[in-house]
Amino acid sequence: MDARIAKRYARAAFSAAQKVGAVQAVEADLGALAELFEHPGAFRDFLLTPKLGRDAKVRLLSTRLQGQAHPLTFALLGLMLRKGRQAELPQVAEEFRTLRRESERVVFAQVASAEELGAQERDALVRSLERRVGKRIEPSFAVDPSLLGGVRVAIDNTVFDGSVRGSLQRLRRILEYDVLRQV
Repeated sequence: MDARIAKRYARAAFSAAQKVGAVQAVEADLGALAELFEHPGAFRDFLLTPKLGRDAKVRLLSTRLQGQAHPLTFALLGLMLRKGRQAELPQVAEEFRTLRRESERVVFAQVASAEELGAQERDALVRSLERRVGKRIEPSFAVDPSLLGGVRVAIDNTVFDGSVRGSLQRLRRILEYDVLRQV
């Protein structure tokens, strides 16, 4: 897969979607199609099979997606099919999402907690993170029992580790350093 090509397709689609006010719709369509593509199944096989010509695939998709996907999404997918770039679909969807976040000054945060967080805890954590980074947060929550307790948040290249496991590791490093200093 070529990241430069995926970025080019995503930029063009994002620009067109902004002009017609369809950013959210196209992002949702691309996300759903990328998810279908990433899992083995009929959709992925259909897009990748060499048995059908590119134009035949576009015609079939036209009948299946009509009324279900935004016309811009279909136009993008049709162009990618005609150019033989359908394998780039997941990366184009991710690049499109990144462009939308940048335009809205939103950052993506991966939040891992030892146990499932309640709605109030999630909201409080997101508000706290937004104050800390000065931007709106778009979180993804996951449960990681290995944390033992607390939360770990990854935003871009920064990790805020408030987990019990992280605290124990920091304590261990401090104790090792102190022991080595005494030797």
